[in-house]
Amino acid sequence: MKNTEGDHHHYVHSSKPGKVTLVGERGDEIGDYLLKLNIAPGGPHDEGVKSMAEPLKYAVVIERYQTGYGACVPDLPGCGATGKTQAETAERIRTAIEIHLRSMREDGETVPRPTSTTATIEVAA
Repeated sequence: MKNTEGDHHHYVHSSKPGKVTLVGERGDEIGDYLLKLNIAPGGPHDEGVKSMAEPLKYAVVIERYQTGYGACVPDLPGCGATGKTQAETAERIRTAIEIHLRSMREDGETVPRPTSTTATIEVAA
């Protein structure tokens, strides 16, 4: 883990460059989600939320786990959140996206434009 303040955590990926921002409580939910994202410990990093001049709409995937929910952003690898409820997870992923984008800007990285979309596909059971 790079740094933690409240429920905001920055990590480094074990095999890919870039940032990992995860918002959620310490415990099994984050641990399970970190394992899924293949995240390893790192060093210190400044955090915060900065309002964006131009609103961006990123697709978010929210998954149900045994102990709660996990969310990720396909267009922002390494950006994720966990929560006990779907609503809590949705709010936390919004915060994680804001922190992740701010961190990218502070480090002079290009913020990726949203390109992913979502769809719900119905199939016969």
